[in-house]
Amino acid sequence: MKNIGKFLYIVMSIVILLLTCCCKNEQKEQGNGGTDSIVVVEKEEKEESEEKVEKAEKIVYITPTGKRYHYKKSCAGKNAKEITLIKASKKYSGCKKCTQ
Repeated sequence: MKNIGKFLYIVMSIVILLLTCCCKNEQKEQGNGGTDSIVVVEKEEKEESEEKVEKAEKIVYITPTGKRYHYKKSCAGKNAKEITLIKASKKYSGCKKCTQ
């Protein structure tokens, strides 16, 4: 009977020790996850703003009679005019060949 009591005491002590360690590890992981997610959000916002600037500055080509804009001047033809992508996207749709 004494041996069973000692055995149960040892087993319960080990279980409590393991649970305590596991809880501390989970708290550390959750703490790091919070800062990591902030970094990811900031990186996504930076990429979005860079993409907007790139879109505003990108030059595309349109033909005088066409309804589409082109990334490649050779696709647009020899009478193509240069225009920014932002202006072109308001009035024209993208070429199925060169803008995809």
